[in-house]
Parts: sequence; C-alpha cells; structure tokens
Amino acid sequence: MNNGELLSINELAALLGVSRSTVNAWRMDGAAPAEIKLDGGKLIRFRREDIDRWLESEAA
Repeated sequence: MNNGELLSINELAALLGVSRSTVNAWRMDGAAPAEIKLDGGKLIRFRREDIDRWLESEAA
C-alpha cells in the first residue's frame, strides 16, 4: 500500500527513467498518468496509485 503517496514531475521522471521534458510532453498529449493540481495549479502531483494503474494499462 502506498498510503496516498504523491510524486512530483521530477520524481515521476526518475521513477520511470525518463526526462522531465518527456513527462511534460506526455502531459501535454494527455498520455501521462492522471495529475493533481495544487496551489492554484502551480504544483503538479501524481498519486502513486494512478501511476501504478497507468503502468498496468500501458503494459497491456
């Protein structure tokens, strides 16, 4: 269980072994995991559970 862990763009990029710009490109294309916008949209975070679900769907 991940207890609602939230990852930043940099943390997601490191987890996946890709660059921050790759994650941002995926975001702009609508191909990234679901994101949460905090602080009026200034902070972007990803729920670990959404990342895991997204990875499962990409592997299918």
